[in-house]
Amino acid sequence: MIKYIIIPVICFHFAVHLHAADKFLVYHVTKQVHWLHDGKKEIAKRGVFLLPKHSIIITAKADVMVVQDDGKSLLLDKPGTFSFEQIKLLLRKTKTESVSKNFFAYVFEKFVSGGDGNEKQRVAAVVYRGRKIMQSPTDSSFVFQSPLLQWKPEYTSTPHRIEIIVNGVAFDTVVRNKTGIIIPSHLINQHKQAPKMIQWRCYPADSKQLPPLFTFIIPAKKDVESIQLQLAQLKKIYGTRKPMLRLMEKDLFAKWAESYQ
Repeated sequence: MIKYIIIPVICFHFAVHLHAADKFLVYHVTKQVHWLHDGKKEIAKRGVFLLPKHSIIITAKADVMVVQDDGKSLLLDKPGTFSFEQIKLLLRKTKTESVSKNFFAYVFEKFVSGGDGNEKQRVAAVVYRGRKIMQSPTDSSFVFQSPLLQWKPEYTSTPHRIEIIVNGVAFDTVVRNKTGIIIPSHLINQHKQAPKMIQWRCYPADSKQLPPLFTFIIPAKKDVESIQLQLAQLKKIYGTRKPMLRLMEKDLFAKWAESYQ
């Protein structure tokens, strides 16, 4: 009787292990990388999954980062054709630090569930045609002290409307001859230990077109050290690849924003 119980359990774990390595996420692509699948040749884009019998072709000066479900990641930056099996073997030999591994495991899961929120942000940025005057804090960023909102107007004498939303509480004001404002203390000082999700935008008071809201987080005090460590590690590893680093910072922001909701 015991044999009939143990065998299915072993088979189940073996099946799970096989399933775990049955696809790899294309996380980031620089320059031209091709994706060969089902008899087709397409440009590889962020968010596609490499499956068995798929391959990728990396052209000169291009690179691609792939991620598997447990968070292990691999940056391929040498020209050539790489099959699914070759990538699988390279990933098996790759060592990924725990902070990066946890981060990429989250990213993989988000793409599997179809939840890449960055796409909506990029669409919003493209739709807006007005002059971009908002300077800092930037969108999808972390702030570790009392934030000063800064903008760069075309003419400082033009009245500008500032909209601020702190954890759902809205505040707005109109200013002129200013390029910055400190968020009112009554919005920041409530629940000092708690995280603050802050949205803001600045635009000419008479404008009929509103820019997209920038969102940033003042983390809970208990999370500050962890977030700073994660940001530092990403910068240390990918600091020379600015577009990829910024993408990772946005994904890290999305991870914490989700945990604070």
